[in-house]
Amino acid sequence: MRTNAARIGTTTVGLVAMLLSGCAEAPGPRPAQGADEPAKSGVDVIAGKVEGTGEAPSDNWTASTQERIAASEYQVQEQAGALSFGNRGQALRARFVDGGLRVEDRDAGGVLNERLGSFAVTLTTTAWGRPGVMQPADLGEATAGECDRTERLDVRGECLRRVERAGDGLVEWWANRPDGLEQGWTLAERPRGDGLLTIEIGVQGATVEDDSDVVVLVSGAARMRYGGVTAWDADGRVLAARIDGLRVEVDDEGASYPVTVDPLLSTAGWTAEADQ
Repeated sequence: MRTNAARIGTTTVGLVAMLLSGCAEAPGPRPAQGADEPAKSGVDVIAGKVEGTGEAPSDNWTASTQERIAASEYQVQEQAGALSFGNRGQALRARFVDGGLRVEDRDAGGVLNERLGSFAVTLTTTAWGRPGVMQPADLGEATAGECDRTERLDVRGECLRRVERAGDGLVEWWANRPDGLEQGWTLAERPRGDGLLTIEIGVQGATVEDDSDVVVLVSGAARMRYGGVTAWDADGRVLAARIDGLRVEVDDEGASYPVTVDPLLSTAGWTAEADQ
């Protein structure tokens, strides 16, 4: 799967460069297609016109292409042997290392860095279960997984992929969105024991502050918000859920498994903002 992620990243860069250079090319005469010239396939854009029609691309085509170029920036990539996300919308970069996710400023020399200073926070799912019978998460290697829920496509026409780590009965996943990094877990079966379903998260590089229904991670002058917990079962029934510090708790009484827990479904996720 890592190979697939690398292929996605490499091809995306190539196609973006091709599209941009094609749009920037100055209009000029084209030689007639001779017998020795290979036949063209697909839709070729040359000198700002759609091949085969002699017409300029439609507004819808142009808008769709621009949307796919923008979406491609949120596709999972492989860099230096690790999967990563780049998030232009929040000026963040996320890299999957050592069983966790390292979130840092996207550009060390950029405006955000000048305003907030450098920051790096690592988040790790550490344990899950129920009070008194918690078990280590023990998640596997990060891999490019299912399509995320945004239904956005990159320039290759492929869906944007989540990054997943699978363990015994638990899958942690992350999706990259312009409004933040979305984290979630899918539990295959009901954990043993009594009490609330509980997932614990470890953090390095930041202090933790509670703020209403969200948790604020403070790293230097940067503040990152984590909240909006939502959970549902296999029948689509919404389950009561909350976040207490870096502990997510879900009332799964009567729930049909598998159950999905998603802290960032309806709100901005990990975002960097000025310390007002």
